[in-house]
Amino acid sequence: MNGAQIAYTGDYEEFFSSDENALYISNHQTSVDWIVVDMLAIKQDLLGRIRFMHKDELKYIPFFGLYFWQHSCINVGRFGSFDERKTINQLKYLKNNNLPTWLTIFPEGTRFDPVKTSTIVKSQKFAQNKGWPVLENHLTPRSRGMFLALNHLHSHFNSVYDVTIAYEATRQWSDSTERYTRVKAPGMVDFALGYSPKIHVNIRKINISDVPYESEEEVGRWLHSCFERKDKLMENFLATGQFEEGKAELVPVSKWSQTLPHTLFNTCVTLTCLAFPFGRYAYLSSTFIGSLLGILWMKYH
Repeated sequence: MNGAQIAYTGDYEEFFSSDENALYISNHQTSVDWIVVDMLAIKQDLLGRIRFMHKDELKYIPFFGLYFWQHSCINVGRFGSFDERKTINQLKYLKNNNLPTWLTIFPEGTRFDPVKTSTIVKSQKFAQNKGWPVLENHLTPRSRGMFLALNHLHSHFNSVYDVTIAYEATRQWSDSTERYTRVKAPGMVDFALGYSPKIHVNIRKINISDVPYESEEEVGRWLHSCFERKDKLMENFLATGQFEEGKAELVPVSKWSQTLPHTLFNTCVTLTCLAFPFGRYAYLSSTFIGSLLGILWMKYH
């Protein structure tokens, strides 16, 4: 993180003093949400425990896709391509090998963008059809992946951490309504270029014994209640600029001594390869073939 200020509220003291297997659920509005998860784990020196449940398409990203698989992350298909058998096998692997785990899920399935009204309306209709309260600041959470995670790893988890993230830059005053409205959250590129709005993180700890896991309907209703709470938090944030009174701290900027040597090495190797015809051929071929082999390995293992 580039020196952004973080405001913590809720059960953050318990969260930062814990050393346990946990299910981490969060709202999703920007690619920076992933970095916030990493930042929280680094603060506890538990970065290696993060296992993301993410959309299946990410396995096609060169190098990163193979890393996700090697690190026992869970691929979840969308739009009718969900392979439940594979998901269950991946979850059982975590449990059977007793891997220390922060299983991180963004149940909305995609980012909440105030501009994409068609996605929001579709999500709200889904909630109405279920007879659930309609959410204004979040998409209706999808429960299938959450149900499988809880059903197969309930005894592996100690707690669920219900995390709500808000970015200062998403509050914008509207003269027409005379109130703050929500706009699109800044992305990874914005942060990389030095833009660092204050980040608000509310953490709620839930004992795993208080979380349903045997029925998908029960899990879905419980998950939706978590997002009803998030919606109220976000409403308060839009009105007041904070979730509630809490603790604020400045995330330190990474030292040049930590990042510069790796950056120079990677840049020199890449430029050397791209400077010659054979190097360009080898670079592109290794990227394509390596990614293809990784995808085939993931598909059949």
